[in-house]
Order: sequence, then structure tokens, then C-alpha cells
Amino acid sequence: MDAANGINVAAGQSMAWDDIAKSGDNDAEFFLVFSTIGYKDIEISFDFQNNGTSPIESYDLKFSLNTLQDVTNPGDVLGTIKDFAGGVSTEITNNTAVSASTSFTRVAVNLSSQTAINDQGYVAIRFDDWQNGAANDDMRIDNVLITGNLVPEPSAAVLAGLGALALLRRRRVATSTGA
Repeated sequence: MDAANGINVAAGQSMAWDDIAKSGDNDAEFFLVFSTIGYKDIEISFDFQNNGTSPIESYDLKFSLNTLQDVTNPGDVLGTIKDFAGGVSTEITNNTAVSASTSFTRVAVNLSSQTAINDQGYVAIRFDDWQNGAANDDMRIDNVLITGNLVPEPSAAVLAGLGALALLRRRRVATSTGA
């Protein structure tokens, strides 16, 4: 439960991977595609559960503002996958540690420093390069939540400025008349 924002998240049908071990460049990854129009200071949170024998250790996070493209038979993958346009993305984090807990643990990724994703019609974020231990690793992700703060309307800023000027003028008039 995120009481501060009035959001209720509960365990349910999670995304799950079994055997994330790499085969060439292929490892577990997933994209989140969303709009941030009207929002800034974006945060992504999710519940993460590790396995008990050889836990996942870390992940990377990247983004792009370009539409994902279909890529056919890349490297050691037979078939079509989604990827960043031209393979170009911006790195957000590299080797971000995750909890080794076998219980779901809430993870929050604060993206407020990534101002390029503020107020955008299309944002694609990729979680990838899940670093695994020595065994056949598995993990689960549940309750993915994307939040942000409202971008102030330009008209609201203009009105606030006009209000401040009117107050300043009123103070000057009151001071000059001795009131």
C-alpha cells in the first residue's frame, strides 16, 4: 500500500523468468512503454522476488524517446524481438543491486534526474542485463507502478506572476500614501 499517494498494490500475477542465464547477447529483459505528458519527476516502482539458491544480483536500465522497432533474427535469437530504434538508448543505471530476498521486496527507481523523459508522449524504458549467480536463476516482478508530479500549467505561472505584481503595486501605493 502506498498510503501517501492513495495507491493500493497487492501480490498477484507476476511476470516471471526461469533461467535468465545469458546465451550470447540474449538475457532476460523487458520494456515499459508509457506517456509522461503533463508529468515530471518520474518514478518507477515494482515488487521484486528473487530465488533462494542463486539470486539475481543486479540489472541495467536504459531509455529512449523513439518508438521501439522490430528486429528479426538478431545474433543468437531466432525470430523477431522489439528493440530500441537503431539500438540507440540512454543509460540510466548500470549494475543496480537487487535484494536477495525470496519474499517480494518493493523497489523504487527515481528518474527525476532524467529530465528528458518529462512531459513526453512516448517513453520506452528497458530493464536488462540481469546479472545472475552460478545456477539456473529465476525471478518475479509484480505491481509495476509509474508515478510523477504534475507539470505546472504555463497559464498558472503567468497568473501567479501577475498576482505578485499586483500585490507589490498595492504595497507601494499603501507605502506612498502612508496607509
